[in-house]
Parts: sequence; C-alpha cells; structure tokens
Amino acid sequence: MGDEQRMMMTNFWNLSFLTLGIALASSSVYAQTEASSPQKDSLLTTQEKKSPFEIAVIVNDEVITNYDIGQRLRFMIATTTMPRTQETMQKLFPRTVEMLIEEMLQRQEATRFNYRVEPSEITAAIATMEKEQGKPEGSFLKFLEANQIDKKTVEDQISTQIMWGKLLQQRIIPKLTVTPSDLARANQQVNNAEQKVEEVNISYLTLPMTMGRSEPETKELATIITKKLREGANFRVLGAQLAVKELTHLQPSWIPMRDLDPVLATKIAESTFPAVFGPVQTPTGYQILHVLGKRTSDYRVNVEVYFKEIIMTLSEHAQKSEVDALMVIAQDVRRNPGTCTNKDVATVNNIDDLQFKVNYVRTKLSDISPDMLSLVRPLRVGEVSEPFASPDGIRLLKLCEKTDLPSTGVDEKKLTLKVKEQKFRQEAVKYIRTLRRDAFIDMRL
Repeated sequence: MGDEQRMMMTNFWNLSFLTLGIALASSSVYAQTEASSPQKDSLLTTQEKKSPFEIAVIVNDEVITNYDIGQRLRFMIATTTMPRTQETMQKLFPRTVEMLIEEMLQRQEATRFNYRVEPSEITAAIATMEKEQGKPEGSFLKFLEANQIDKKTVEDQISTQIMWGKLLQQRIIPKLTVTPSDLARANQQVNNAEQKVEEVNISYLTLPMTMGRSEPETKELATIITKKLREGANFRVLGAQLAVKELTHLQPSWIPMRDLDPVLATKIAESTFPAVFGPVQTPTGYQILHVLGKRTSDYRVNVEVYFKEIIMTLSEHAQKSEVDALMVIAQDVRRNPGTCTNKDVATVNNIDDLQFKVNYVRTKLSDISPDMLSLVRPLRVGEVSEPFASPDGIRLLKLCEKTDLPSTGVDEKKLTLKVKEQKFRQEAVKYIRTLRRDAFIDMRL
C-alpha cells in the first residue's frame, strides 16, 4: 500500500471507529461497567419485548431481527451519556434500523467480492480501542457483559467495517484520479481560506422524516414550530424536546456564509438579528435555523496561535450526573478563565481539589485537526472556546496570542492527497447509496 492509500485508509478507520460509538469523546464510555441494577434489567427495549427472533427487516436474502435491533439500541445507549429510557430508544430507533440495513448491504457486497475477516482482526481492533481509551485488556468485553449486550452484536459491526474498508481500499482507491482542474479548484479553496470571511452565528434543529411520520406531516410540524419560534418560543427548549439529537445543534456556533445555500445566505444577509429561518428541506428532513448575529473573521491557516488549555478531569467511572455537573462548572470557567500569564482560573479557588489541569500550547492553525479548527479558528485574542469533551475530561481553550507567519505557498503533493481524500469520501457515499437503491428491502416493523 502506498503512502496516499495508507493515509486515506487511516482516516477511514478513524471514521469507522467513531461510527461504532466506541471512540467516544469522554472516558465515561466505561462508566457503566459495573453490574446492572434491577431497574436497568427491567427496562427492555420495545423490540426485545416482542418475539426476539421475529423478522423486522428483510435485506435482499438476509434478515434483521427484533433481537438485532434491540441489542444495537442497548449498545448505542450504553456507549453514550444519553438516559436509558423508552423515549431515548424511540428517538434512536429509526437511525438504528438504518445503520443495520446499511451495514448488512456493506457486508453483502464485501462477501460478494470474497472479502473475509479473521477472528484475530476483530480481537486486534478491540485491543486497539481499549488502548486508545487507556483501558486494560479485556475491559471492553466486561463492559458489554455488564450491560447485557451480546458481544456478537459488536463483533459483527467491527467485522463489517473491516470488510468494507478492505473493499474500498482495493476497489475504490486505485481508481481515484486528480486532474489539473481538480487541483485548480482546490488551490482556489486554499486561496479563499486566506481571506477574511463573513460568518453567521447559527443554531439549528432538524425534524427527520421517520417511519412514523410522513413528509407532509413533518413539514406541517416544522411550519408550526417555526411560527411558535417567531412568536417568541424558546429555541433551545423546543429543540431539545422535538428534534433528533444527532441532527441538531442547539449551541450556537459561527459558520461561514459561503457554506450556506445561496438563497438562504441572501435572506440572512438582508435580515436583522436574532431571526428564525425555515423550515428548509434537507435530505434528512426539515431544518429550522436560529441566527443570532454576523461578523467578519480571519480564516487564514498560516497563523501561529498560543492557547491556555484548561482541562477538568473526569474519573474513570464518572457517571452522567458528574459529567453534567462538570459542564455547568465549565461554563462558569469560560466566563472567567483567568489570565494568560498564570495558571489560575478565576472562578476556582482550589484547582487541585477539583482536578483541574492548566497547560499552555503553541501551534499553527494548519496543524490543527479539522474538527478542532472549526472550534478555535473563530476565536479572537482573549476569547474562550465552548467546553468540549475529550478522552481525559472537559476542555476549554483561551486564545492568548495570534501571529501571522510568512507565506509558504501551496504544497502540491499535500493538495493532491487532500483532493483524493475528498473524492474517496464521495465515492464511498455514492457506493452505499447505489447498493441501497438496488436492494430489496422489506420493512416489517
């Protein structure tokens, strides 16, 4: 495998493990490793209350049972901080079924081309995840057992991701080509990134078109919600009650105007703030946007930054209530993070008692991961990021310095790799869409 293939596949595996719900942003993934309480044991999913091996979905010549769906729901809830309630399970149900269908299509396609996974590969994948989480060997299987999750449920998911990755590696990557026009467009994007950019402060909620609600019903509900919001209803309260968490962002964030639909961007540019826009139809449902303001930001990446990093550590067995409490403290710290010249935090009298850590980090924006870059790039000197979860706790970053660096020009090799990675993602999405379009799928739910 060449360097380019290796780089793209590394990114693919990182994404795959994230979709497994295992490489989570908090060490509380193992918070429930202790024996389940009788209350938890009695709370079975709706699917598990039915005949467990009754057919729920037929995908070509294979089936997904009620047991499969119930076990995946258990796993998804156990590996997040979401409450284990029937309401949570109902919200996760449509997406869970879609994930199982997609994985079955991937597994069928990989099998058709004779890709296989050895038991040792699954064992190695689990060991890697344990190591990345800083957990002892065997802890993940104990976690599954404590939460009454059939290990085959997770092993099948890991196996599918590995098989699908092998297929993409050998059938998609070798066919990727980068033309001069591709490089020209990518180079233009780099140049655009070196400019000052108009941003808007947006939060949004999404009402999905699920199996229990038709497109007209979803649109009607979205229209009613939009009307209530314009009349003064609380955006965050309504969003938390009605929207799907995975498709909703109730915490406002700054995004470039150029990334918005042109028609919507024009309407926003002509508006006064705050304002509510929508409902806007998307591939997943109907979206309602809450726009709070507009500003101009410096989007250059050839910039050196110096951060004060505040970490509020979590114990290995932290419960959801502890995480929530720490998030409240983090918001207080964000308002009074202390100065850049010392490690004090203004709102905290004794850092050691609360297990706070303060570090100073100097780096370049170009060296920061895309997810982190979107969080810190809008910051101006003296501003503090929103609290965010990491494997060792809750973090905040205060920008202390920002220095322009001399222009270094465009690295054509890196630019080519970036274009190939974009094409790889596009082709992978296109592949699964084609499989879904051509498949025989019979829902019996």
